[in-house]
Amino acid sequence: AVEAAEKKSSFSLLHTFGEDVEEALTSIEEKLKGFVEESQKRFFAVKLFERDEKIKDQIGSTIQIEETIQKVEEKMDDDAESIITNERYQYISHLIKDCYKKKSHGKLTISDKIDKIVTNRFFALPIFALIMFFVYYVSVTTVGTFATDWANDGVFGEGWSLFGLWIPGIPEVIGGILEGIGCAEWLSSLILDGIVAGVGAVLGFVPQMLILFMFLAFLEACGYMARVAFIMDRIFRRFGLSGKSFIPMLIGSGCGVPGIMASRTIENERDRRMTIITTTFIPCGAKLPIIAMFAGAVFG
Repeated sequence: AVEAAEKKSSFSLLHTFGEDVEEALTSIEEKLKGFVEESQKRFFAVKLFERDEKIKDQIGSTIQIEETIQKVEEKMDDDAESIITNERYQYISHLIKDCYKKKSHGKLTISDKIDKIVTNRFFALPIFALIMFFVYYVSVTTVGTFATDWANDGVFGEGWSLFGLWIPGIPEVIGGILEGIGCAEWLSSLILDGIVAGVGAVLGFVPQMLILFMFLAFLEACGYMARVAFIMDRIFRRFGLSGKSFIPMLIGSGCGVPGIMASRTIENERDRRMTIITTTFIPCGAKLPIIAMFAGAVFG
């Protein structure tokens, strides 16, 4: 950057996209005559190409540009918003290459090496499937099952042994207290078979959900979830969703409430709304027993 400044070489800051995109933008700019000022045509053309809802509402439906956009999307095999994003990243990379030089060329960092594997177009999805299989296997089948059995049979059951010391379960303790105070049988049944058993049935899923969320939090903290969102973006765009919608849906498989809360990171209002609606249909730990009960009653 210092060398470029000392040379005082002229440099144009005008950003031009690829040939196909520029042709489409020029066509859109021509159709914008009379709608916006000359100096704002470029901005409005780009935003309309990206199908920006606010700009489309501002301009109205009198301009027919959808066919122009679809031709570019078919030719470049990508959606309009991703095309603009990729073009901008290429432009930024070109600028950085001219003003920033690394001391060591050709050496990849550990993060770069990992990215080349986990974002590879062929290996990314199989790697993701293996990681998710491991996460759910540990949280639901092995460690999670052991913890859930301990909660159901121990804490909310007869009790459990800790270093040779027998600790009675919550129903046993409450049952003893109710019997000691001479509680009526119907009230005792309501408390033990209704409240305690009901709460125990729900809390029995907590260990599995806790382990699952610990794994998901680790994957998100290390940046893997962001890379998965990047990988899934092209697939999700075909269904009118963003790649970022994947994370709320995955979290929603554990519990719908934090899944919907996770959608707050999606900037686009339409994508965020669609993600929230879709996430509610993801079966979570609380919905699965109910679905299984109805399925057994109807199809059993």
